[in-house]
Amino acid sequence: IVRYPPRLPPGRRVSALVRSIDLFPTMCDFAGIECPDSLEGQSILSLLEGRTNAGPGFSLAEDIKNQKVNVRSVITDSAHYIEYVERGSNILRRRLLFNPRSDPLERNDLINERVAEADRMQAQMAEQVAQAGQRAYVAEAITPRAETMDELRALGYID
Repeated sequence: IVRYPPRLPPGRRVSALVRSIDLFPTMCDFAGIECPDSLEGQSILSLLEGRTNAGPGFSLAEDIKNQKVNVRSVITDSAHYIEYVERGSNILRRRLLFNPRSDPLERNDLINERVAEADRMQAQMAEQVAQAGQRAYVAEAITPRAETMDELRALGYID
């Protein structure tokens, strides 16, 4: 949700896919401040102002909380590709593909029917990860302090 009455009409909605990493560059754009080149996001001000209907087109997500697998996904307007990669060995353990328009609850895995699309999205994801300066499929494990682990157990977050 972005609200800025001097520049955005009330009730304006966009249907394009946008990402949280686009918020800071957008705020910089609103303020007329140049963004650092190192930012991964891009301003969506022209989208919010209605000068274009195109957003970034995809969103990359990564979950590295699991100690055994890395979970990465890329989502577009028409597909959500997810993969589970074993930490350390980089062995691909599982791939999933969903249509967010017709299956927003992600109950119908389309990976076997749309293998070529999944392969394209996997390549796009690897390219985006590489551009972000990360090594694809490898995330360093962070070992929390013993006190932190005890607190997480007490809160019921881990066993």
